[in-house]
Amino acid sequence: ISTAAFGRDVRAAFSKKSFWAAAALVFLFDIAPGFETPLYYYQTQDLKFSNEWPGWLQLISAAGGIVGAIFFSMVCSRFSLKSTLRAGVIISALSSLLFYFYRDPISAVVVSFVSGIAIALAFLPVLDLAARATPGGIACAGFARQGREATAQINVQRRDDHKVAQDQATQHLSSLLRSSASCAAAW
Repeated sequence: ISTAAFGRDVRAAFSKKSFWAAAALVFLFDIAPGFETPLYYYQTQDLKFSNEWPGWLQLISAAGGIVGAIFFSMVCSRFSLKSTLRAGVIISALSSLLFYFYRDPISAVVVSFVSGIAIALAFLPVLDLAARATPGGIACAGFARQGREATAQINVQRRDDHKVAQDQATQHLSSLLRSSASCAAAW
């Protein structure tokens, strides 16, 4: 794509209400507070997990995200975007309830894996909306922006505990990898 065509596509995207609605939804999804830091302290102080264990749980969650992305790629064409967005909101809300069962290493593994699936199923409809609202010539630029934003969040975050910041970076990276894998699967 030429620079002039890219510029036209960017201007066209910025003039579309659907583009801004999708951008707002992605922003709201990204800005929603999580509970990773309290979860880390619960894991290490209350459950007495080693400092490495949260990293392994993030890996398990990422594996669940890949399963969720594969599942989404198989079923997304059967449902409308509106239906998948609604289901994503419900799945996101319900997946938070899983953490009530987070009591020991086995439940932590199960909750992490299922939560990874749920996160993928909740976020992929939002990415689908963003991809549909973006002109074809600049769709990849939108995904690049998301990666840049995740990197900026990692760099700007200030944490008292270096390990917590490191875990946050791992989570953002695994989230970006899940998004990239799902994008590739969808294409």
